[in-house]
Amino acid sequence: MANGSLPSLSNDIIGKGFEYPFKINPATGTTNTRSGVSNITASIIHILDTHIDEYFGGREFGSSLYDLVFANNDPQNDPLLQHFIIDSITKWEPRVSIIGVYIDRASGKEHGTMIVGIDFLVLQTSEQENMVYPFYLEEGAS
Repeated sequence: MANGSLPSLSNDIIGKGFEYPFKINPATGTTNTRSGVSNITASIIHILDTHIDEYFGGREFGSSLYDLVFANNDPQNDPLLQHFIIDSITKWEPRVSIIGVYIDRASGKEHGTMIVGIDFLVLQTSEQENMVYPFYLEEGAS
């Protein structure tokens, strides 16, 4: 099997979906899409960025992460932050199993940001992947 065929196979197995945030390509008039692990990562970001009761298509969709906006940037909140992330991804992204959630508050402390690392297993391919999610403790800090 050629080296370049594995990512294609992985993309075919995982599937394709709309890019998040949803965009229409002005040149073609079509929607932008993502496939493979990039599609899963976009889905996780969509889940974490959506407040519960915000999405009109399903009021329970999203995460409780933003209940922590304006919370103190200290280690006492780490277990709750981790719980909110694991709970929402487990509930809304069935293609993955969470391996770990790691918090780095030092990198973005001066900007009111915690950098969250998320390690996950793609169930359909048994590939271990990771992503970084910047969590802004102050609205508009991005």
